[in-house]
Amino acid sequence: MDNLAWARELIDAQDLEALGAVIHGRLQSYTAAGAPDNGRALAKRIGFEHQARHYMARANERGYAFSQRFERFATKWVDFVDQNKAAEEKLGRLDRQRDYERGRAEATTAAANGWLPWAGAPASVPTSETIGGPIVLSHEVQYPELVLSRV
Repeated sequence: MDNLAWARELIDAQDLEALGAVIHGRLQSYTAAGAPDNGRALAKRIGFEHQARHYMARANERGYAFSQRFERFATKWVDFVDQNKAAEEKLGRLDRQRDYERGRAEATTAAANGWLPWAGAPASVPTSETIGGPIVLSHEVQYPELVLSRV
């Protein structure tokens, strides 16, 4: 619901000044809260980042000096983007660690149940008997005249 309220404020803004005030207020609250600690919060911030970039592009196209109008806008913007990047890196590391631990637990379970082959076991190689007929290589189909007779 939080996203819908400020999105509605963006839609209702009459001009670049009003739109900038909404963006600046949200930017201040996000930077004050610090980097997000979960994917959902990061997704909200990235959605806001997209809207803020769109606003900045529109304002620049029209010659509106929003960064001078709103105190410390540029500094807050840099802080906000840096917080998002830090959160993406941290959450990415946590995801990789979680995946590693999950794989490790699955390997431990497989080993405990005897589902893994022993280290000296020969690799299983398909033969014509196991696949149900003679093995035909792709070049033999395309160029049958090159096939040497098999003994």
